[in-house]
Amino acid sequence: VNGEIKTVDPLEYSGNTIIPGKGFYEYFASDGLRTMLKSLKPPKNTMAEFTLRYPGHIEKMKTLRELGFLSSIGLRIGECEYDVLEFTAQILGLKISGCSKDRVLMYINVSGINKDDKPCVYELILDEYYDDLRNITAMSKTASGIQACTVKLLIEYQEELGKGVYGLEIIGLRDMTYRYMIECVRGLGINLYTWRKILEN
Repeated sequence: VNGEIKTVDPLEYSGNTIIPGKGFYEYFASDGLRTMLKSLKPPKNTMAEFTLRYPGHIEKMKTLRELGFLSSIGLRIGECEYDVLEFTAQILGLKISGCSKDRVLMYINVSGINKDDKPCVYELILDEYYDDLRNITAMSKTASGIQACTVKLLIEYQEELGKGVYGLEIIGLRDMTYRYMIECVRGLGINLYTWRKILEN
């Protein structure tokens, strides 16, 4: 926030949003920016990642937290001691284990000043559903697919990249590696929308 890293309560740093063409969702702060907090941090820059959920999710999570079900503390029942958070995870896992037909929706909105000192806004939408033909979850395609493409990239472009540790945003800033990753991801059948300019004047 304005170039400074902030620690926030995710269930309080939340709200509602409408994603163009995709509907109404709730969002709450999560920690997916990782290396971008340092690699893409110009002065007065504000970046945030939010997890999207269907309406009603946040209130349910707040209730679980208030009742202590999201606390990592020991609970003794008879002769056994359980971690409350692990217990909650196991119960929820049993409840939703049959819901394998998932959906992954990602919306990226970038606003700033272009090279001509004019305001501009761009957006990208990824909307992926469970693959009934191949019995592959949307999360498997998007998460594991990116990992597989990254490994292929490292193998095929190891000389060009050189040694070192790279955040994926650094890969994305290089035209050659960016194009490789985009083509690889599309080759997996992932429904990746291209950047769309929605404001520039």
